[in-house]
This record gives sequence, structure tokens and C-alpha cells, in this order.
Amino acid sequence: KFNKRFFSLHGTTDVTLLGKEYLLQKPHMVSVQTTWRVTLPDDTILFSFQKGECKRRKDGGCDAEWRIFHGRTHQKQVLYYGIQRTSTFKFYKSEADYERNPMQDWRAEVRKLLPSKKEPASLKVTVMPTEDAGLILLAAHVIDSLEDLVRDQGTSDTEDQ
Repeated sequence: KFNKRFFSLHGTTDVTLLGKEYLLQKPHMVSVQTTWRVTLPDDTILFSFQKGECKRRKDGGCDAEWRIFHGRTHQKQVLYYGIQRTSTFKFYKSEADYERNPMQDWRAEVRKLLPSKKEPASLKVTVMPTEDAGLILLAAHVIDSLEDLVRDQGTSDTEDQ
């Protein structure tokens, strides 16, 4: 459950996952890099999401990339590397995993759907067993709110190889 606070200096959203309370915050309204933090209500920082430089493709296009860190970003403990694909946004354990085998080493996938009467949901999230589904859902919310998800046009991610 996501509830956005309207008068917050940090763009705070109250989040409840499995009965536990968290805050999703943009720590600096003016910042060089786009960074969000997942904190406990007492402001203990659990995770950070940071948008990276766009990743250039062979065809000259550019894909959005994000990293999920344990704690603060300067601790450099990357838990997931996420990158925009042709029709999805995929998360890998590391950028090296993505580079080595982008078709098989993904750990989670977010697909932005075209809403319909039959399927009103706008996101479809798939998380592999043993991965942190709650953390991926929080990241998907942030990435979608910043419009870094491409709409699924029924294409395959193999097209961007």
C-alpha cells in the first residue's frame, strides 16, 4: 500500500508491505543524481535506489539504468542492477550478470501494460524465487513514477541484442 504525503520536503511516500511500515523518500529535491531511499519510520536507511547514466545501445539508442543499494549509495553495496529493455525493465544481481547473459541471468522483470477493461493493472512484476519481491516492488514504483518504464508492445527482449 502506497500513500503519498502531500506536504513533505522529501517527496515522502508511506509504504506498508506485509504489515510493516516503511518510508520511500527522495532525500534531496535538488540533486545531481536521482536517488530514493527506503527507510524505517525512525529514518534508518535500509536501501537506496539510484538512477545511472543512460546505457548506449549499438543502434544509438539509450536505455535507462538503475541500481539498488543496501544502505546508502556511497557504501557501494549493489544488490540489483536494473536496465530498460525493449519491452520490459529487468533486474540482475550485477551489471556483469547483465553483460554476460542478459537473456537468462535476470532476477526480476517489470512490464508496463496497456490498461484494458479485462486487465486494469498497469504493471506486471515477475520476481524469481529467493529474490526480494518487496524491494523490487518499491523500485518498480519509483522507476514507473519517473517514467523509465517502456510500455509493453508485445515485442521480445531478444530484439535489443
